[in-house]
Amino acid sequence: MKKKKTKKNVKKKTASKIKAYKKLSTESAIKELEKLLTKPASQKRTFVTKEEKTGKKKFEVKTNLRQELGTDDELQELISPRRGIDLKILRYLEELPKEQFTALLMVEPTNYSKINYELTRLLINHTHATGLYITLNRSYDFLMETMGKEKIDVDKIIFIDAISKGTGKKIKAGENVEYIESPRDLTALSVAIDETYQKLEEKPKFLVFDSISTLLIYNDISSVERFMHLVIGKLREWKIKGVLLMVKSDEHKGVVNSLSQFCDRILEIL
Repeated sequence: MKKKKTKKNVKKKTASKIKAYKKLSTESAIKELEKLLTKPASQKRTFVTKEEKTGKKKFEVKTNLRQELGTDDELQELISPRRGIDLKILRYLEELPKEQFTALLMVEPTNYSKINYELTRLLINHTHATGLYITLNRSYDFLMETMGKEKIDVDKIIFIDAISKGTGKKIKAGENVEYIESPRDLTALSVAIDETYQKLEEKPKFLVFDSISTLLIYNDISSVERFMHLVIGKLREWKIKGVLLMVKSDEHKGVVNSLSQFCDRILEIL
């Protein structure tokens, strides 16, 4: 005789599904979570057991999305805009080579900061190692404060700050930061990247360059193209993952076309 399904068994099955959604360790899990995120929170989902012999009523367990996830915190985490960005970046990371790659990431201005921080978080989790973060947009102290609030492990990041000195503000020293005078000094920036990598006992496994668009404000296009070609060459020599950020703009299509010759992949998150 077949065993009857019980309410307890249904709950266990639901819990196991939720656990699978949260792992996001495989492509199928990511797709399943994406389906869940696109389903309205108020939509009902029904799990029906076989008819029980104790009466004529069919035993049903009806639950909505909130009941499946459990707590409000879990629900908010899974349906937050950040999780949607996570899914997009995770999908791109899964498609790229495991050991080394260089990707040019095109981002809409409205989502730039969110994507930037989530990318850094996911690269840390993806590589389980330290990384280099080249900043031409935000100062070191701003990034330390903001990334701390975003619960990004800043102890896993070595910063090269090319913007703070040019603003005239007081420099905040730190063990995980190097400063250069200006984004205009491409030679100094190249030397700082090389020397920072070489002096680290634990070699970084990824590099985030923030951003090519800012570099183009301070330098002519041909100089930026030559410089980025040099940086990409270093990434391949060091065999580390590199993501070069750039604001999506029709103005710089020529630069994108040029860099696409050197990068393994051009990605867009809109």
